[in-house]
Amino acid sequence: MDDKTLDSRHRSEEAFHDRKYSTENSSPKHYSYGPTYRIFQSMKEMLGDVSDKKDT
Repeated sequence: MDDKTLDSRHRSEEAFHDRKYSTENSSPKHYSYGPTYRIFQSMKEMLGDVSDKKDT
């Protein structure tokens, strides 16, 4: 990749990053954990203490 192409790529990546991460997020707050976070937390609670269990 030549310097001109690489420089163009860097400018493109910078513009994408600025658009995506510089604006305020309008999504609900719980989405910041990831859409499955609450499901995994519930499953973890149902499993209980697994410190004495092992894979056989």
